[in-house]
Amino acid sequence: MTARVRLLVPIVLVASSAAALTQGRAGAARTGAIVGRVIDASHQPVADVLVMPLWETSSRHGKTIHPFDVRGGSTTNANGEFRIEHLFAGSYYLAALPRNVPRGQPLPTNSDAHRFGYAITYYPSVPRIGDAKPIDVGDKPVAAGDLTVASAHLAQISGTAIASNGQPAHGGHLAVTHGDHLFGVDSIAVPIRADGTFGIVGVPPGTYHLHLREGQWPPPRDVIPKVSVAKVIVSDGDVTHVRVLPVEMVRATGRLILSASQRALLASGIRVSGVPVDADGNPGPTRPGTVKDDLTFEFRAWPALGYIRVFVGHQEWTTKSVCLNGVDLGDRDIDFQQGKEISGLVVELGKPLPR
Repeated sequence: MTARVRLLVPIVLVASSAAALTQGRAGAARTGAIVGRVIDASHQPVADVLVMPLWETSSRHGKTIHPFDVRGGSTTNANGEFRIEHLFAGSYYLAALPRNVPRGQPLPTNSDAHRFGYAITYYPSVPRIGDAKPIDVGDKPVAAGDLTVASAHLAQISGTAIASNGQPAHGGHLAVTHGDHLFGVDSIAVPIRADGTFGIVGVPPGTYHLHLREGQWPPPRDVIPKVSVAKVIVSDGDVTHVRVLPVEMVRATGRLILSASQRALLASGIRVSGVPVDADGNPGPTRPGTVKDDLTFEFRAWPALGYIRVFVGHQEWTTKSVCLNGVDLGDRDIDFQQGKEISGLVVELGKPLPR
């Protein structure tokens, strides 16, 4: 049976009932820790499982769950034990990501090896983040107990990566990372064959983002990234004939409204950018535009629902209003569509946000 596959620029948002945590915690101590063990259904320890803390923060449209730190997880040892340290006090979810295929050992896609393994699991042993329960962390280690990972039928993903010139990529690597609030966590690089085809083995059910990144990465600030993308949802079988396709940034132009007292801020440098509402699967860095002396600007954003951010120097400022072609957008997002330039943006500068 072939699994569902969706190829698009993603917009995903999942809410939760946990208390909201804020990212700005200047001066707060990171002395909290979570300890526990990962086991299977037979109560045997499972080694080489990445256990990642997730937390909930306020977003433009409510609450969102995302990794506390994409490098802040803990990998289980031979006894299945993990210890996550350097946490703020607050509530966290745990995601267990089994590494069903040893790193650095690519297998051919026609192999039956690594067809069975473990599923991505959330504390306390549930398959979906919506059913997960938070763990309250203070200034001392918290014992989470056992997290049981379920068995899973592992899939293979195969297809072709198309470069920015519209032709199959000739070699290189495909970046593969998780979706479902785990973007940026435990990514791998899969080789692309000389004819542009690729194969990924040992994939448990879940959402995955495939990115072909051309040239130096991250690219220099004055270079527009060249990226091809695909979003793949694995459910109950292999996903074949995936096409990783080029995505082009959207050009947007407009002008900034400053009060008389704000004109002096131009000397500090004012940058305007279009930012995705949801960063899950984001192809790469945005390309902000610097406001000119005549108060016009030009920037490039990725195709997605997005909003405007303004920085004066290194400090972010609010926007008092954002209008598009004479219409005040209020809290509505901007639909950045590939192949359609946006003009007529008018952004009125507000106040500096607290650092």
